[in-house]
Amino acid sequence: MQLRADWDAYAALLADGEAALADIRADLLARAERLGRVTRDPGLHLIVDGTRLRPEEEAEGVCRFAVPPGACDIVIASRSVVPIETEADSLDPRRLGVPLQSVVLSGSAHRHRARLCGVDRRLPR
Repeated sequence: MQLRADWDAYAALLADGEAALADIRADLLARAERLGRVTRDPGLHLIVDGTRLRPEEEAEGVCRFAVPPGACDIVIASRSVVPIETEADSLDPRRLGVPLQSVVLSGSAHRHRARLCGVDRRLPR
């Protein structure tokens, strides 16, 4: 059996469908959200010496964590998103996590800003 495609017909369908693609994606994303498959919760947490640590407080975009004394290895982590997969009109293929504006470390005797690897230096301080 031999199958032969009429590529001109398919090209026309693709050209017509391209204009409606954002609307189709928006409908699919809205359905996914109604079904509970999409969340706006960034899931910000720390991984402290291999153990997941959730914030003790979250308010107005600020999360506060209590890091146990003696912690050696601390990683800031969150859910991530690929905009092209979650925004109907986006073409951005990057995997993005929570944007950090600043990190402040404080203890009983010390309070200072941390230096972060990979943070855009152009952000306001």
